[in-house]
Formats: sequence, structure tokens, C-alpha cells
Amino acid sequence: MIQQTLPTTTTTTTTTAQPQRIKGTRMIYPAELKTLALAQVAAGQSIAGTARDLGIVEGTLGMWVAEARKAAGPVAPAEVEPQDMAGLRAALARVTRERDALKAALASVTSVMGA
Repeated sequence: MIQQTLPTTTTTTTTTAQPQRIKGTRMIYPAELKTLALAQVAAGQSIAGTARDLGIVEGTLGMWVAEARKAAGPVAPAEVEPQDMAGLRAALARVTRERDALKAALASVTSVMGA
């Protein structure tokens, strides 16, 4: 039997978006991977799903998201236009009148049935 040996050359290709392990357990993640992960979470993907897809520890991604949200500051409530407020007040008044009319009708029906 002829045994053929192939040269054993191992090449490791490191892309810039891959995490690297240093000093045993600590991972260093490139900034572009962090940016990509935060963009995916901001687009609506779950933290767990994004972490799993990109090979990031879920807790690390959760900390990144918390830091990004803290850095963004509080979200201001949307400004309500005065015309919108007037329409909402009119709708509330109409619904209140309808509710009161239904209460009165129910009271009169129950009084007739109970007497």
C-alpha cells in the first residue's frame, strides 16, 4: 500500500468582522461587527437571534444595546398638533354621550324587566 502524505499547511484567514479570543476567555469584537449587530437589533431582530447569527455572546450584545440606548438619551414623546387634540376631544365627547345613552337605556330595560 502506498501512503501519500500531503504537506500540512494550515492557513487561517481572519476577516475583520470576526471576534478574536485573547487571554483565555476574553473576546475582542471588531467595531464593524458591533455596528452590524446594533443595526440588526435596531431593525427589529431579537438580541438572542442576532447574537446567535453573528457568533456574539448574548450578554455582550445586550450590554451593547443598553449602552447604545443610554447614549441615545430619552425618547421624546411625539408632538401632538392642536388640530389632532381638537379631533380627539370631539371623539371623546361623542363616545361619552353614547356611553351615557347606553347606560340610560340599560337602566330603563332592567327597571321594566325587574318590576
